[in-house]
Amino acid sequence: MYVADFKKHNVWVIERGETTPHLYFHSDRFNQPNDLAIAADGTLYASDPRFASPAGGQIWRITRGADGKGQGEVMSSTRRLGVTNGIDLSPDGATLYVSESNSRQVWAYRLDGSKLLDPRLVRGFADFEVDGLRTDVDGRIYLARLSAGKIAIIAANGSLEREVPLSGKQPTNLTFGGPDGRTVFVTQKEGRFIEAFVLAVPAASLACRCPACAESVERKTTTVFDGFNRLAGRSESKRSNTRSGRDRHCVLQIVLNTVSPAAT
Repeated sequence: MYVADFKKHNVWVIERGETTPHLYFHSDRFNQPNDLAIAADGTLYASDPRFASPAGGQIWRITRGADGKGQGEVMSSTRRLGVTNGIDLSPDGATLYVSESNSRQVWAYRLDGSKLLDPRLVRGFADFEVDGLRTDVDGRIYLARLSAGKIAIIAANGSLEREVPLSGKQPTNLTFGGPDGRTVFVTQKEGRFIEAFVLAVPAASLACRCPACAESVERKTTTVFDGFNRLAGRSESKRSNTRSGRDRHCVLQIVLNTVSPAAT
């Protein structure tokens, strides 16, 4: 697990099987490392926004050195980047998608080492700031629309397939998980809770689909939420159909600052 520490310009790593974070990469050239995307070979891509005037941002490429530490460089681009925020890779790893908070746009870049080439505007929005994003196994982009209270689902060609309305109004980021890869977990800024909805089809593939692994994942997921419920002292679950009728929408309202690592 990699963690962006935007205040101290660090990226931390918790290695497989461990619970203690270790410093992976630091640079004084960071504005404030924000979101991370991980390539199949372990390469990290980090968005690095600058919200202060003059607003802008950059993208970092961080690889693991022989000593196990990260080695990073700012990627070059043929266009001036806006306030870089959400970031993820296409399923084939050839394209990097980046959302920009100030322009409310999502851009696509072809990757060539440390170069961002062939910039392409995927989609822009007339209102509401955009935040974190993730791509699913079919190449769709799931985008958090801060203050709109929605997750926009965008096809790779930029067409808006639909938007999923949320109970929380300030979604900041999201990820896919659950025992079958169909659950979308959304972080909410206001109220500091995690909201989740379940898709009709998987958004993420499981590394192993054997019964033993699936049972292990499901047991771990259940334990996590049981622990959340015990520590928070309450949980609210709401289930309803979205307008499309294709998803089951489930809200898990959990106050994050009441959850300790021991819960998992």
